[in-house]
Amino acid sequence: MDMWVIRDDGERWSGTVATLDELHRVMDRRRQAGGPEGNYWWCWDGLIVRDPGVLSMAKVVDGIVASGEHETAFPHIDPEEDIWAEGTRPDHAERQWYHMCCTRNSRAHLR
Repeated sequence: MDMWVIRDDGERWSGTVATLDELHRVMDRRRQAGGPEGNYWWCWDGLIVRDPGVLSMAKVVDGIVASGEHETAFPHIDPEEDIWAEGTRPDHAERQWYHMCCTRNSRAHLR
């Protein structure tokens, strides 16, 4: 699941959250397709969590933000106002967004 930590000042960090079980499924599917990616998985902003589900993952991210570890656990990306060019933001019908309030005047977005 892709997510962002966004502070009130617009500073952002990106993350991709997955469980070991999900990574095994992805790698098995890629191996069956005959691709070399079936032998490994990598992601520039990956976080592996123990338990599945949006609420469980949100709780982990909330703890990371509360401790301040998001600044080292996730890569820093450009401020929020630079994300979407004029008229390119997907509408709600195209994407379902999950929002969670985090501590330290931040919010994490999970999609």
